[in-house]
Amino acid sequence: MNRNNHTKTTRWLAILMLLTMQILNANADVVTVWTTIKVPAPTPTAPLHPSYTSLDEFKNDMLKVTNEYRANHDANPLKWNETLADYSREWAEACIWKHSKSSYGENLAYGYGNVSAAVIAWGEERNMYNFGKPTGYTEETGHFTQLVWKSTTQVGCAAFNCGYSKKDKSKRDDGAEIHEDVFEGMMAPRSSGDEAEGDGLEGLKVARSEPRAQGWYVVCEYTPPGNVVGSHNSYFRKNVLPKKASAADSSSSSSTTSESSSTSMPEPSQNAATSTTIGSQSQPTGGAMRFALDSTLGMILVGLGTVGVGRGLYT
Repeated sequence: MNRNNHTKTTRWLAILMLLTMQILNANADVVTVWTTIKVPAPTPTAPLHPSYTSLDEFKNDMLKVTNEYRANHDANPLKWNETLADYSREWAEACIWKHSKSSYGENLAYGYGNVSAAVIAWGEERNMYNFGKPTGYTEETGHFTQLVWKSTTQVGCAAFNCGYSKKDKSKRDDGAEIHEDVFEGMMAPRSSGDEAEGDGLEGLKVARSEPRAQGWYVVCEYTPPGNVVGSHNSYFRKNVLPKKASAADSSSSSSTTSESSSTSMPEPSQNAATSTTIGSQSQPTGGAMRFALDSTLGMILVGLGTVGVGRGLYT
């Protein structure tokens, strides 16, 4: 009897051992696999500067930097004019890269990371201006001379994001807004049927046949207008004065202000550009007439005068 019990016990022990072995082997075959999926991060886009997202910031920065340059060159600070700002806004929204032919002075710029950078681009043209012997209006210094023109008293500006053309791959890769209807560079000449009747904002209807601004387009209108061309550059002598000895560097102080409010001032894009106007086709406020002689017309008159003298000598 005891022998049978011992045999049964032995069998149960053997069965338990076999079951244990099977369980261990089964656990050995279980493998936990952890999988991960790598999701590419979206391309970061540069944050817009507050001067492009807030009207108050835009106005304050524009006046601050503009009036710093004017103070440095002994000109009174400009006051903001909403009528000029409204006009600037309408022209900026058209994204046409040319002057509106307004009766105001006009400075244009595009491709700059903030408003201060655009104004500094205009103002630093002073490094090319000859204060000792003023050369009058030049394309290289015309933005600066309008900026600090002493007789100018009011300004109004606006900025608009014109996007980038589909050809501008670098901007597209940076996540910038792409406008399908934005063209790059000069398009085909206008046909006679496309010719705008009149100047100024009436030219908006020929927008598609004009060169286009890229990115943020800054437009400023000034009154009374500067860059008045006169005899022996007399208007420039009176209105564009040398930098005062005690004046601080406007570009440095503006850069510091920009850094304290956000980050360091962004560099202008590779296609950044500026443009200004020459005030020689209308009469400025105050009654002083503008005198300008087209060089081609001048040569023609000189030639006619020479012919007249020759005929007098030989008749």
